[in-house]
Amino acid sequence: MSPAPLDLLPVFNAQPGATLLLSPQWIIVGASDDYLVATLTERATLVGQYLFDAFPDNPNTPEANGVANVRASLLQVLATCQPHEMAPQHYDVPDPARPGRFVERHWLPRHTPVLDAAGQVQFILQSVQDVTASRRAEQQLHESQAAEQAARAEAEAQRQRFHEVLMQLPAYVAVYHGPDHHYQFVNPPYQGLFPGRSFAGRPFREGMPEAIGLGVVALFDRVYQTGEPYFAREMEGWFDFQGNGQPEQVFLNLYLHPLRNPQGAIDGVLDFSYGVTEQVRARQQLELLNQELETRVAARTQEAEAARAEAEEQRNRLLRLFNQAPAFINIFTGPEHVLTLVHPSTYELLQNRPLLGLPRRQALPELPEEQHAPFDEVYRTGQPRYVHERLSRLDLRNDGVLHDVYFDLTFQPLFDAAGHIEGVMSFAVNVTERVRIRQQAEALQEQVLAAAEAQARQRETFYQILADTPAAVGILRGPEHRYEYVNTALQQLFPDRQLTGRPVAEAQPETVATGFLTLLDGVYRTGDTYHGQEMLLPVEQPDGQPARDVYFTFTYQAYREDGRIAGVSIFANDVTAQVRARREREAQRQRLHDLFMQAPAAISILAGPELVFELVNPGFHAMFGGRDLLGKPLLAALPELAPHQAYRTIRRVLDTGETNEELGILVPVARPEDGVLEDRYFNYIQQARRDEHGRVDGVLVFAFEVTEQVQARQASEASARQLQLLTDALPVLISYIDRHQTYRFANQAYHGWFGLTPAEVVGRHPREVAGAAAYEQVRPNIERALAGERVEYEARMAYRPDFIRHVHAIFIPDGPAGAVAGFYTLVSDITEQVEARQAVERSARQAQAAAQELAAANQQLTRTNVDLDNFIYTASHDLKAPITNIEGLLDTLRHELPEPAPTGEVAHILNLMQGAVDRFKRTIDHLTEVSKLQKEHDPPTAQVALAPVLDDVRLDLAPLLRQTGGQLQVDVQHCPPLRFSEKNLRSVVFNLLSNALKYRHPERAPLVQVRTRLEEAFVVLEVEDNGLGLDLAREEQVFAMFQRLHTHVEGSGLGLYMVKRMVENAGGQITVHSRVGEGTAFAVWFPR
Repeated sequence: MSPAPLDLLPVFNAQPGATLLLSPQWIIVGASDDYLVATLTERATLVGQYLFDAFPDNPNTPEANGVANVRASLLQVLATCQPHEMAPQHYDVPDPARPGRFVERHWLPRHTPVLDAAGQVQFILQSVQDVTASRRAEQQLHESQAAEQAARAEAEAQRQRFHEVLMQLPAYVAVYHGPDHHYQFVNPPYQGLFPGRSFAGRPFREGMPEAIGLGVVALFDRVYQTGEPYFAREMEGWFDFQGNGQPEQVFLNLYLHPLRNPQGAIDGVLDFSYGVTEQVRARQQLELLNQELETRVAARTQEAEAARAEAEEQRNRLLRLFNQAPAFINIFTGPEHVLTLVHPSTYELLQNRPLLGLPRRQALPELPEEQHAPFDEVYRTGQPRYVHERLSRLDLRNDGVLHDVYFDLTFQPLFDAAGHIEGVMSFAVNVTERVRIRQQAEALQEQVLAAAEAQARQRETFYQILADTPAAVGILRGPEHRYEYVNTALQQLFPDRQLTGRPVAEAQPETVATGFLTLLDGVYRTGDTYHGQEMLLPVEQPDGQPARDVYFTFTYQAYREDGRIAGVSIFANDVTAQVRARREREAQRQRLHDLFMQAPAAISILAGPELVFELVNPGFHAMFGGRDLLGKPLLAALPELAPHQAYRTIRRVLDTGETNEELGILVPVARPEDGVLEDRYFNYIQQARRDEHGRVDGVLVFAFEVTEQVQARQASEASARQLQLLTDALPVLISYIDRHQTYRFANQAYHGWFGLTPAEVVGRHPREVAGAAAYEQVRPNIERALAGERVEYEARMAYRPDFIRHVHAIFIPDGPAGAVAGFYTLVSDITEQVEARQAVERSARQAQAAAQELAAANQQLTRTNVDLDNFIYTASHDLKAPITNIEGLLDTLRHELPEPAPTGEVAHILNLMQGAVDRFKRTIDHLTEVSKLQKEHDPPTAQVALAPVLDDVRLDLAPLLRQTGGQLQVDVQHCPPLRFSEKNLRSVVFNLLSNALKYRHPERAPLVQVRTRLEEAFVVLEVEDNGLGLDLAREEQVFAMFQRLHTHVEGSGLGLYMVKRMVENAGGQITVHSRVGEGTAFAVWFPR
């Protein structure tokens, strides 16, 4: 028997390194534990997803383009069946703690195909290395200078904003310094309170002498000494605001807060207070008004309580009169006659019945319609109605039994304040007893005469009939139920007892404990007949023998003499044999039914040639999705079985009586919800059922569904094959070593490391495969794994002198401690990672040193920029005078030369000199503009409409447009106003449009397109032309000062430099895209 296939899925999951297993359709099949940790995911939610649904692009980093890059790599692997290693990728992963957000990640991915026997891609392994830390270190180096500059600017801006807030606050703010609280700052409202006082530099005691008597100076001292803030609400003070010696009362909310220097020591106090005088005075007035109002309310409350007590006493007197009235007084409201007042006597008469709030017809449904009609008539006509001794059949106990009750009734209409009928009052007197007495008196005379004549005849005939009946008959007289007559059948039931002339309790004492005597008492007392069905009477036997159980079906019926109950007649049948026979049959049937219904198998009985479902137990019913089976023929309930052998074998069992058994047979069964056939597997037995004559009249089916077991076995076999292919494709040593330290499994990677095929490794000891030195190094870990411990370690392994590797190894025990059958091994080559980590550590140290050098260089650069600005400013001013002198001398020379105007070499030299002077002057002008721009970090801005600026520039460029035959297409009608310097905006637009026309292509007329779009927090202006284009390999020169990429057109090389500075000074940016010979597109990003 071959050994069971190894389950290698735990090995794949536990392998070191972040590895993902994909199908050729890029569906995630598996993920290693390290991959889940690196990507912040869980295996249960990740497996089964499409790769790019699980890991979409981060919309906030569109430049990363991670999905497109990985897709291209996967397509290459599918096309070539060869591994592909990608360059570092920026590919963020979803943040599970914040849905919709992402966590930054940088990866070094590799895609490896897993090929089947035919060489086709069966799986793709994605192995990734997280290089986020090193990428962030690089970014931090680049961002440090910008962050430092931004922090200094932000600190200065915050200081300025805080100062402006203090100056504009509608409160009194002052800052004091030192233990004597010298005034350092007061805001305008504070100074405005004391227009004649000077505070700056003075101690608080001198500047505010009134505060000494108020104890405020002591509060200042306490805050300064303890460092604890102080808050006082509605503090009263008297201050000489006008300086005329007349203090005025004020109320202030005062807040004192300690101020600390950079070292954390207290060096001052912040005073923040605001006046609440008006609020305090208003509240004091309100409190006086409230006290007066409370006094008035108390007096009115006493008066109202006295009036309420008097009204309550009157209501109670009326209620006592109503409840004690000797009649049924009820009030019905509205055309539906809803009971709105119910007399207590009505509830006593109609017990256990809801009445209040119900319409009369609903509350008294047993009454005929003609007894409801008088209410309709009184409500409609407004006339009272009287009824004498009306019979009403009422359900008095709410048990369905109607009782005759007679009433004298008065129906009285009720009117509202406007004189309209709003209901009916019913006044009823119960006269039942009076009516019955009269009726009994009238009938009594007739009954007495008739009874006397018939009694003698009936008794004789009756006794004769009773004597011959096979039923047990007895006649009992009086309340003690004395036997007056006993027929032969009754006496035979009690052969050794004297019954006639004896009370039942004496002649049959067993009737007392069993309740028969109680039933007789009830019939005698009420006159109601009682019918007993199969009631048990244990009949006592003589000589101490056990009682004999006898079952009776009987009738107890009262008989009357002179209109009164005289006794009870008994008619009884001994049904003991029938009861016992029926109970035995029922017990047998119930035992069989319970057996079928509780059996763990699915059981059904198919009856007759049509194979009708006669019994279906819960297991069989659940097996077919709760379909309606009982009472239906087999093919009507399960038509999908018609072509299947299961139906044919059932027919054969019905015809031959031979039992049929099947194991793991496939039966397509229709799903109840949509009728789609699904493959299911069953073990079943079909056995003939026979009637009392031995003929086959049906088939018993015992079935067990084994779909999960069969599918699990099939999946396990397929999984074993797939995992074998998978482990062979993994660049990891995967093996299984049993408790005798013998290889039972090894993957293809062993061949690459040790030159042994997997078949050659199986059966060997680890010492033979890895070498004696390597084995001795890992033997302690092998012993720990065989003891039941999961072992994970990293080590430098010298397998051979020429084969040394850094490895990450995991040993996973197979079985619990004390019963370990072996262990799985996963050994990964981490030589590159270890060397990379060491390199990263060296880089980190270098980066730290570089950061320090960068900080020093940043300071030097700042000083250099200042010197450069000063130089540009000095040069642009100090060179004006010399060049002006040169130009003057040149003009003088022209005038001094004799007429006519010089020609030849002299004229040429003069023109060269004039051109040089003009170019030098333009350079000085440009330097002046650059100097202004360098100093203009925060130019004044306004809301500027772009369209008018474009129209203005178009007019300036009209000659150039005509000269070049150029066309300008503008689409800015949806552009919102730009917050920008209008002068600078015109300069930006003019430079971009004039460049587009000047650097046109010689073979086509220039076409310049101007458009805008909204991009998050920016308005983007795009200027695109079809001119010469730029070589972006020299992109750093495009926006550099005095740099020109095309020299055949006159220019200074300052235009785009100044555009970039103006846009960036306003918080925007400018980008360029271009193709040589096709054209250029500039995009200017203006903050919104």
